[in-house]
Amino acid sequence: MTHKRLQLEQVVEKVAHNPAKRYGIIDRGFIRKGYFADLVLIDLEQSTQSTHENSLYHCGWTPFNGHEFSSKIEATWVNGKMVFNGKSVVNHTNNASRLAFNKPN
Repeated sequence: MTHKRLQLEQVVEKVAHNPAKRYGIIDRGFIRKGYFADLVLIDLEQSTQSTHENSLYHCGWTPFNGHEFSSKIEATWVNGKMVFNGKSVVNHTNNASRLAFNKPN
């Protein structure tokens, strides 16, 4: 079985650009001046083994238990503030902002 892989640019387009455009989400989905800085830094040279034990889900388990991902999350920022440093949650305050949508004409 041959697995096709998406290029990094395609992943960004599918998980960030396209949802922002499709749903008219204001000031999100792109790295632009004035936009919310919701970012994830990925190391494409390292892999990650997903287990229930290393899951940060509040429920304490993951549907990806036993799966090895071909990359590793190094850090996550919400509204420009680091909330994950690659090992643990470092900022427990609620940095998230409500999404705003363009209303259809």
